[in-house]
Amino acid sequence: MKKFFIIMCVLIFGYACTIPVTKQDVIQPKDIISKSIPEKNLDVYEQGWTYELKYFWISNYYASLAAQPNVRARFKPISTWRVSKCVIEYFQVNYSFNDFTTRWGSQTQISPADVDVIWNASYACSQTELARVLKELEEAKGKPQKRTLKNTI
Repeated sequence: MKKFFIIMCVLIFGYACTIPVTKQDVIQPKDIISKSIPEKNLDVYEQGWTYELKYFWISNYYASLAAQPNVRARFKPISTWRVSKCVIEYFQVNYSFNDFTTRWGSQTQISPADVDVIWNASYACSQTELARVLKELEEAKGKPQKRTLKNTI
């Protein structure tokens, strides 16, 4: 009886409680630097995006980016806002709102291919913002500033 009980426990917990695992497609690394975000001239309101929904998702993505210490260390808050706005505008131009919410907005587990799309858009937008910030710094170096108490502290 003891052997039967052990065998039943092994069968129940060993085989019945496992989740079937399927092989996922392996995503190959891509050359992101040479990519740019394609622009389409579409009426975004026909796709379901409204002003309120767009800025809701920009705020939502900004909150998730701002919560990451490595992003806070790299970008100022306004730059993080610009990156999140760029990413959501990419989705607004390239995907309908229903497609966006079903693939990314309401999912707790996002497929690896969809994660790759988010990463590519985020990387391209962060590189664009970084270039804009560096350009502003170069322009600021060329202009002599009047020394006041406010800008010396």
